[in-house]
Amino acid sequence: MVLICASDDGIEYRASDEAAAYVELLESGYSMRLKTAADWIAREVASKGKSEFLSELRLKLDTWTTAFIGHNEQGMLLL
Repeated sequence: MVLICASDDGIEYRASDEAAAYVELLESGYSMRLKTAADWIAREVASKGKSEFLSELRLKLDTWTTAFIGHNEQGMLLL
């Protein structure tokens, strides 16, 4: 994304041809939703602590897994 060029004035940094497409991607709706999700995670971890956040996340993922994947007749989780 960044070109490093040596000149008589020293080292110069220039945008590459791919830089515009990358900047456009950063401004996409999907990227904005990812930023919102990352911000929420950061606030949750800051308020609850990493350990509690991960415990709650595991509990919710276990519930989700059971709801969507289910168990077999012996009660074992199907993956």
